[in-house]
Amino acid sequence: ISCLIIYLALVKYLRFQHRDQLLKNFSHLNSTSKLKDMTYEESREISRVLIELDCPYISHTSLSLALFQTYSVPSISKLLNKTGRLNLPSCVGKRAEDTVCLLAELQTFGLFSQRGSLAISRINFLHSIYSTSISQDDLLFTLSLFIFEPLRLIDQFEWRTSTELEKYSRFVLWSHIGQKMGIKHLPSNPDDLLNWLKVYKSKAVVFDPSNVKLGEATINLFARPYPKFLKPFLRKSIIYFLPDDIREAFGWSNEIPLYISRLIPIIFKIRSFLLLHFTLPRQASFDFGLRDPSLENPSMDDETTFYQRSNWLFEPWYVKKTFWNQFWSVFGFSVPSNEFQQEGYEIHQLGP
Repeated sequence: ISCLIIYLALVKYLRFQHRDQLLKNFSHLNSTSKLKDMTYEESREISRVLIELDCPYISHTSLSLALFQTYSVPSISKLLNKTGRLNLPSCVGKRAEDTVCLLAELQTFGLFSQRGSLAISRINFLHSIYSTSISQDDLLFTLSLFIFEPLRLIDQFEWRTSTELEKYSRFVLWSHIGQKMGIKHLPSNPDDLLNWLKVYKSKAVVFDPSNVKLGEATINLFARPYPKFLKPFLRKSIIYFLPDDIREAFGWSNEIPLYISRLIPIIFKIRSFLLLHFTLPRQASFDFGLRDPSLENPSMDDETTFYQRSNWLFEPWYVKKTFWNQFWSVFGFSVPSNEFQQEGYEIHQLGP
């Protein structure tokens, strides 16, 4: 019992260690007027605490939900349906994992690393193929969701909420990415961007059959790894995490039964309680499944240009076979194999 008491006391003493150290290290940015002076490198260092140490689970999965929400805009969903990469079961898994890899490269290594530069170049190339069909507003909408949705979900479901410093750092981080993507008329502060987002959503987020087609394909992708008997529950659970206006644009306004709206908050409150009171702070960064994040600037002459991952979201693309991950095949899950390019990926080959 004495050991347990000591452990719980240690958890209480250390649990906010990363956040408190962050506030101390960046005390020169402790007012609204000073936040605007935050640099890109400072935003990376600040964001890292929330993304890789304190709240990696929701930070990671919320990007997929943010991307999902972009399909609620008909101009976006019609284009993506036309390409056929997101509504075909044979393509949608790889397309989703490739997107995860590109975003992970940016978040793990930064814009100005060699890997980050390759990732943003690849993103820009893929967008250039459809440049006449993608509007600046649609790009800014997507960028805004990548900024605000993880913060919304973290504040609602994680064991701690984000600080003002962390909120602003996410704006600075993604604004720099937006500039590299050639997005014009980026607001100069998060409040203005949030106001723009609300106005844009009121006009652009509307019901359309193309939204539904893409939305159903995405729901099926989220639920694909799980047993059939769980899929109805998973479907309703995924829809629960979407904002009301997004649900309406997919035609899912009445898809949330009372038990889901009660059960999910309880599950996450229990999770938050356990993390807050019974777990020590993470010391190793969550690397978004990138096997060797130390290879930040590999030589272009290096023959090893393939990068492997250690985990996956939907399908095990680019993950090396191990004894442990092969075990999941017993339960019917897809596991790493040659079919999923276990040798790894080359950044300039990601995407369709």
